[in-house]
Amino acid sequence: MSHATALRRVHVKGDLNLWDGGWSSGGFIADCKIDGQVNSGSQQQWFSRNAEWGSWKGANWNDVFVGIANPPAGRWPDPPYTAIDQTPVIREKPYLFIDDSGRYFVRVPSLKTNGSRGITWLAATTPGNDIPIDRSRTR
Repeated sequence: MSHATALRRVHVKGDLNLWDGGWSSGGFIADCKIDGQVNSGSQQQWFSRNAEWGSWKGANWNDVFVGIANPPAGRWPDPPYTAIDQTPVIREKPYLFIDDSGRYFVRVPSLKTNGSRGITWLAATTPGNDIPIDRSRTR
């Protein structure tokens, strides 16, 4: 990944390399679970919010971690990490899903105003409202 890549609501069952051994230029992870190690490589800047991972490796210019369940150790300027324990106010992006009956919905996650940390979907369905999609009108 390079040049402002974004990952949202992804479960990586292993390690995640955010570079290919060359130059990389920043990006974003939110509401993601990475079972293994995240290797940031040469990221010039990186922003992670409400995510979980096994471990974090690497630092270059500026890495920001907000609401991370287990942020990397250390603080600005060496390593260049800024960590904020909780995300004060957040509403995750809406997403599509199909229920057990094969019906399509848009889930609109609830607004959280009391601080949050980690992913929204690990223990249960992300709190929010479901809007049914009438597929007969989309053909």
